[in-house]
Amino acid sequence: MKNLINKLKKQINTKVGSFHIEGAVTEEPVPFEKREALTFKEYKIGDSWGELFSCGWFHLTGKIDPSISYPVSLKLDMNCEALLYNAYGVPVKGFTNGSSAFGFMGHLGDPGKYYYPLSDFTSSNGDVELWLDAGMNDLFGNVKKKGRIEIVEMVTRDMTIRELYYDLNTLHSLKLACIREDRQAYRIYSRGLRKAAGIIRSRKGSWTADALAVTAELLKTESRAHHEISSIGHAHLDLAWLWPVRESYRKGARTFANALRLMDDYEDFYFGASQPQLYEWVKDQHPGLYEQIKERVAQGRWEVQGGMWVEADTNISGEEALVRQMLYGIRFYEKEFGIRVKSLWLPDVFGYSGNMPQIIKKSGLDYFMTIKISWNDTNKFPHHSFNWEGIDGSRIFAHMPPEGEYNSPANVYYLLKSMKNYREKQLDNRTLNLFGVGDGGGGPAPSHMERLRRLNGPAPMAKLRIEPSWKFFEKLSGIKEKFPVFKGELYLEKHRGTYTSQGRVKYYNRRMEQKLKTLETVLIQTGRFGDFKEELQTIWKEVLLYQFHDILPGSSIKRVYSECLTRYKILDERIDAITAEICNARLVSSEEEISPDRLTVYNPLPVQAASRRVSESEYQIFTMEPLSDIPVNIKSWTKEPGKDVRMMENSQLKLRFKKDGSIASILDKSTGKQVHRATGNRLTVYTDIANAWDISRHYRLLPKRKMRLLRSESFTYGPVQEIVQHYRHGKSSLVLTIRLEPDSQRIDFGIRTDWQSSRTMLRTAFPLTVKSETAVYDIQFGSLERVTTNKNKRERAQYEACGHNWADLNDGTRGAALFTDCKYGFRIKNNTIDLNLIKSTNHPAKEGDLGEHQMAYSLYIHRGDHIDARVDEKAMEFNTWMPVMESEDSLGAAPFELDNSNITYSTLKESEDGNDLILRLYERNGRNESCRLKINRSTDGIYETNMVEEDPVELSREDTISLNFRPFEVKTIKIELKKKGVK
Repeated sequence: MKNLINKLKKQINTKVGSFHIEGAVTEEPVPFEKREALTFKEYKIGDSWGELFSCGWFHLTGKIDPSISYPVSLKLDMNCEALLYNAYGVPVKGFTNGSSAFGFMGHLGDPGKYYYPLSDFTSSNGDVELWLDAGMNDLFGNVKKKGRIEIVEMVTRDMTIRELYYDLNTLHSLKLACIREDRQAYRIYSRGLRKAAGIIRSRKGSWTADALAVTAELLKTESRAHHEISSIGHAHLDLAWLWPVRESYRKGARTFANALRLMDDYEDFYFGASQPQLYEWVKDQHPGLYEQIKERVAQGRWEVQGGMWVEADTNISGEEALVRQMLYGIRFYEKEFGIRVKSLWLPDVFGYSGNMPQIIKKSGLDYFMTIKISWNDTNKFPHHSFNWEGIDGSRIFAHMPPEGEYNSPANVYYLLKSMKNYREKQLDNRTLNLFGVGDGGGGPAPSHMERLRRLNGPAPMAKLRIEPSWKFFEKLSGIKEKFPVFKGELYLEKHRGTYTSQGRVKYYNRRMEQKLKTLETVLIQTGRFGDFKEELQTIWKEVLLYQFHDILPGSSIKRVYSECLTRYKILDERIDAITAEICNARLVSSEEEISPDRLTVYNPLPVQAASRRVSESEYQIFTMEPLSDIPVNIKSWTKEPGKDVRMMENSQLKLRFKKDGSIASILDKSTGKQVHRATGNRLTVYTDIANAWDISRHYRLLPKRKMRLLRSESFTYGPVQEIVQHYRHGKSSLVLTIRLEPDSQRIDFGIRTDWQSSRTMLRTAFPLTVKSETAVYDIQFGSLERVTTNKNKRERAQYEACGHNWADLNDGTRGAALFTDCKYGFRIKNNTIDLNLIKSTNHPAKEGDLGEHQMAYSLYIHRGDHIDARVDEKAMEFNTWMPVMESEDSLGAAPFELDNSNITYSTLKESEDGNDLILRLYERNGRNESCRLKINRSTDGIYETNMVEEDPVELSREDTISLNFRPFEVKTIKIELKKKGVK
């Protein structure tokens, strides 16, 4: 039967003509209106035309024989991606080569998009002229078959044979599926297919119509399954991964054009796509295409999906960044399409923070969809439909399509998986199916629709409905109380290396998040917030783009990082320039030698905080009032040579170092107890056999080396002690600076390195005498506990976990926390805090993480638990950007005051609508708390809104209010300023 089916497939097309091919190849894309100014040359079938990521405009001309009665189509495969334009410069069709690496082993079907009718491109005398914009890459960023031009021809298509081909192909798959599922149906299919095959082989009379009559009857074979599948055409599109960001602009246009053409051809086709950033690119570059999308959205045929600006990483992205993803994403859809989305759509993100349910719910969304947790490498996630409860108690309804795939080929095998694998089948019988070609884009093809039309209900299949996903979620939300509850983070037992890979991007991401918070607060404090509103939105959106789940986690190619690091530096400098302008000041770098009495520091925290400035010759500490540039005190000391490279001591701690530079012991003088039970801060280089995503669970058993200490130097800045250690490992050099301030319980470590050791991980560890079966990790808007034991498979699978500003190990009476300024990968097992500093691999980015890095971390030894020791507050001080300025002007009074340090804020900004203020407050320690909030501005009212600044509820007409918080609750407060001239 397969041979017969394959023969029929070959009989669908008949070649009826050829094209003359001319092309102009460029390094970067050239817009449609400038294409004719390029220099073109002739190409022939078999020619290779470019290198990886080359761009090319191709001009195809030909003539259709007037004697041909069938419609003529273009068939194209140039071993690349291409976009066909109409005469007005509007994209009409995206093409993809069939040799693409998509699907890896072909289990997801042929990704190729080959055909387009030529009627709209043919003159009255049969002349055909086409313009194609091509990119030399397949869906996954490869050059296949040396980039040869393989097929460029005119064909006619026998649509009756095509229909028969899809019937037979589908029925053959149904027959095979019924061997175990339904023996009676198997016999029916077997007999019927033999009958159809006999008719086809005979070629007698109206054999195609006769065979189609048989197959049509077979497709009515009744199923005994009691299941319903909601299917939606989809194209999860990575905004960078194995290709640069600029290629995603083009992939978006190809994918969206394809979806629009399918809507023309199939009236029952529905399509959905997420990521407003992608829509904005299409709007800017292809306004004609964008208008067609808007029409289909208005008709209900096109579903805009997901609330986030991009499908962002939710492990590493900061708290306010996640809110801004929602804010800009949701508002874009409302402004552009008049649609208020209700679901968060993150099919491919590498794990989900424990506070996401609150962020989702307080952004006005009701549902959550992912695939990724089905990728667990150790334990199967227990649910497909469930109520996800966050660390604050918020719940949202979640569904994970049981296929475990967002690129469903919509064939018998995958649709049966959706039905049979569903873990809540005893509670309900409905699941979601996402069909189409994603990751590299392209979306659904006609083949997907042809299969789905035939698979709606024949044995052994479920009933199938192609519809927007919101309808599926709406149906299940009515019975969501029936489904189980899952509490806490959705930890992905895979891709643990993404907490560390591409450390420079993670450094700049943290830096951008901190600097934007400070800048926005200063803008409010100085009354200049209206002056830079649009520019700050633009900066934020670019930062959010780089939080896409294949950029920030470190899983893209080298070009992606070289380009975004260049942009980060430009954004960084611009933030500095705006800050200097609004403060009427000059920002001072750490390299400058300048007296502290000429300097001021702005503290954007609502608590008193200290900032340190270390130049070549001085150590300065500025202790500042809350939300102020007014100093409490300033201390400065001059650098002097020290005497001892093997010991540090102050009133709180006594440290001893080994000859190799590691810490031999730390004595906590207040308790008289040793903090360390073994060597600490030993810089260990592990063999890394994994790619950028993953860490081998056996990496600790692989060969490892200590970095070799070359020399140590000792210095003092008055009572501040400093040891500088110089290390080497192969071609890698590293300078570690260790500092201990007077009366401090904190040991600060700073690293500058030129890392040249590929396929390695650099880690540090602090084995503690504190014993606890749980550790506490900082996450967005709060913290969560994870076990430190390895009692079962689930605990053993969490051998690397994500933390933000800090992680803490304590027994309730004493403990230690590790602060970090840009590192996220922790291993806290066996009472040891272990931190991943560098992970250098060769895939996907060649020479990944080789080069210069800087980072800082700090070990804070404390009494009590992490709350008693104010760990979060101190780690926030360690991370916050406090600009050092040379200025004679004061920034004025603090914009607000809080009387409870357990309540802090993540942003103070201008509202999106108008010039009111938005203050986002949250309870940081997981306790019921109250606070008094005083606004130091003239107000007309104080309101609470959701996170995207909707649905205001009046709290007070006064400038002071009392607020009550649940554990880890986030409140968004809108402050309506008194209008000028109004008393």
